[in-house]
Amino acid sequence: MITTKKDFEKFKKSARHYIDLLNLYDWSICFEHKKIAGCYAKIYVDFGSKCARMIMSTTLSDRDADGFDPWEHGKHEVCELLLMNLSSMSKSFYSNEHVEECVHTVINRLIKALP
Repeated sequence: MITTKKDFEKFKKSARHYIDLLNLYDWSICFEHKKIAGCYAKIYVDFGSKCARMIMSTTLSDRDADGFDPWEHGKHEVCELLLMNLSSMSKSFYSNEHVEECVHTVINRLIKALP
């Protein structure tokens, strides 16, 4: 499946909405629409400059296409950004796998709680 410009605009609108809702104005955010292997969207951050890149994939596998919702993926990436500092610091003390599992448990709860 190929994601459209309309999908990308919905992803950005969602991300901006939740950035506002969660008051994440201390980050400079840019959006990209390009191919990412194995996921719907991804976020990269530079802690020093407080810059974040939110990327939505241009292509999805048939398996991934069933669960694709640009609004929800935009919300998910903002939740990732919200927890990014905590996640990064925690990885100094615990395994990456354990931290990622805990962070995504919180993200899934936030996604259900946020309007």
